[in-house]
Formats: sequence, C-alpha cells, structure tokens
Amino acid sequence: VPTYEERLCWGHGDGHGLVVHRIGDDEPGGGFTLGALNCWENWIPTARAALYAQGEDLHVMLWPGRDANTRMITPFVAAEGRSFAASVGALLRESDIPAGFPQRDRIAAAGELLHNGGSCIAGPDGQWIIEPVVGREEILVADLDPAAI
Repeated sequence: VPTYEERLCWGHGDGHGLVVHRIGDDEPGGGFTLGALNCWENWIPTARAALYAQGEDLHVMLWPGRDANTRMITPFVAAEGRSFAASVGALLRESDIPAGFPQRDRIAAAGELLHNGGSCIAGPDGQWIIEPVVGREEILVADLDPAAI
C-alpha cells in the first residue's frame, strides 16, 4: 500500500515487486543479498518481512532527507533483520526550490534547510557504523563484512 504523497501516483499493489538482488559474490568474503524500500515503505513491517524472507542481509532505505526518520529506524531495521542497514537522505535547501515553483514561499517558510540529510549505516547488531550525517553533503564509505551477519 503506498503511503503519504505516494498515494497521489501509485495504486495498491500485491507486493510482487518486493524482491532482493544478489550482489558482490565475486568479492573477497562473498556478497550480499540486497533489498531496498523507499521512504515510508520502510515503516511497513510486512514489506520488510517480505525482503527478510528472501534472505536480505543488506537493506537500503531511501528518504527525502531527515534524520528524524533515519536516526531511529536504521539501527532498528539492522537489528530486526540481523543485517546491515543504510539510510540515504537528501538535503533540500530553500535555494534549491526554483523561483516560480508553486507554493514556494509557503514551503520556504520552514527555513533555509528543509531536509537535513540523515544518511547513516548500522550493523547487524544495531550499532552505528556511521551515525546520521546532518546538514552537510557527504559520501559515506564503509567496509561491510558479510561474515559479521
């Protein structure tokens, strides 16, 4: 079931598209079974369970960009799934909204930094590998060992 604004574009589905992908099998130590969900889908337990049931051990969460979303759920999903979990959150500044955009003034009233990022990575024990990065652009890099799962 799509959530929040996604309901404006997407209809109800049967979960058929909730699939995982095998990556990195040729890497030392083996690879991962990667799954991903977008935004509020990450808060739906049955969507996560569908990926866990397929052997997911690396979960990627995509967010509009607020550490208020990523700070609690990233370590929780990692511990729940006994997997690595990475949240990817964008920055959105008032200056990113083009002039003439509908309701620009109303949106910009929230302040200069509308979305503060929050990208982070947690390990299978729910502990931080990289805590949420807030208020700045940064590329997160971490060596993840499949044997830690």
